[in-house]
Amino acid sequence: MARSIKKGPYVEESLEKKFKRAVETGQRQPIKTWSRRSTVTPEFVGYTVAIHDGRKHHPVFITENMVGYKFGDFAPSRLFRKHGGVKAKKAAQKALADVKRIAKSQETYLQETGVEEWIQLTISDTGTGIPPEIIPHVFDPF
Repeated sequence: MARSIKKGPYVEESLEKKFKRAVETGQRQPIKTWSRRSTVTPEFVGYTVAIHDGRKHHPVFITENMVGYKFGDFAPSRLFRKHGGVKAKKAAQKALADVKRIAKSQETYLQETGVEEWIQLTISDTGTGIPPEIIPHVFDPF
């Protein structure tokens, strides 16, 4: 549920104090904060805020487009590596089998270069060419 308009945006007190101190002294160094839940208000525009992601602080220059968002939106706390596991490996094997089937039926040459996580396929035509009814489907997902 959204915050009441009557209350206004939430900005943590300690962050407000740090920001006011920086404005009064004219200091332009990044303002460190752990408050990811605080809302970016128009006063922050033009300043750099170092937002903690759980491991380190990420300096973020605040622009007009960021007003209304939470500080945590600009410093992701989780690192996405990849989708994987058994399902991804089976899907890649199925795609490779489909390509091999099509390649054999169309007199094409298939070169397979595989590194642990990546498969590069190079298909070149060595025969009469790809029939016109298959051409629109060459790059369809497997």
